[in-house]
Amino acid sequence: MGYQETLASIPEDARNRVPGAVAALASCPDHRQVASNIEDETALAEHHFRHLLEDLADATHHGLGPAEAWRQAFQGSRLRGAGLPPAQCPQMLGRVKTLATRAIAVAGASNGSLTKAEAEHELRGRAGQPALGWAEPFIRAALLGRTPVWVTFDRASPGSSPFLNLPPDREGLRVALGLGHVRPDEPLVLLACDYAKTGAPSLHRPTVADAGAAPHYYRPRPAPQEPWGLTAPLAPNVRGLAPQPELVMPECPCAGLALPFQVV
Repeated sequence: MGYQETLASIPEDARNRVPGAVAALASCPDHRQVASNIEDETALAEHHFRHLLEDLADATHHGLGPAEAWRQAFQGSRLRGAGLPPAQCPQMLGRVKTLATRAIAVAGASNGSLTKAEAEHELRGRAGQPALGWAEPFIRAALLGRTPVWVTFDRASPGSSPFLNLPPDREGLRVALGLGHVRPDEPLVLLACDYAKTGAPSLHRPTVADAGAAPHYYRPRPAPQEPWGLTAPLAPNVRGLAPQPELVMPECPCAGLALPFQVV
């Protein structure tokens, strides 16, 4: 359901406030993309989109500025994109994190057994290896990320690591996966995870609510019938790298990590 159709379906008082709320977002440089994404959104079912717009109108009505109003609105609408049917769930999911962020997660999962620096050392040392050694419980217990967790997969070979057919270099990965929030000089950890062994979490098509307060690299896929979203490759995309499928899911441990993982 599109923005205009959904807007027409909500109560009049909210309907009269939503365009002003979206215009206020558009006037704010940090939230201009939010406004554009709301107007282009296609992945939310009507009742979920209606809920998001009504929450935005309500937050604005209570005097919140555009940024805080949006933050309040999107919280209740995450993981509301169409769910991927179990028969279509890929066997292998791919997740990219910066080495520093991954080290923080592993250190946290160690309950004090590892500092961030020690966790980073373990990750570097275990990259490319067929075993995780004594740090395995911590590496596997570390969350893949916070809700929503963004993942990709290989459309042609959903049972294989998606990184096999992605560029092997840091810049190629940043561009193809739309990782504009990652600095070009930051080392990356590539995590391929077995979906079933990771707990078979619900997988959803991403929406503007999942992008939340960091919408700059999310673009709604203009095909409402498709079961997953597509990344927006970063410009300049001099290699002509194709958009990659993207899904979101709840936070979960890295229990299904396939070895070896890579650091680039």
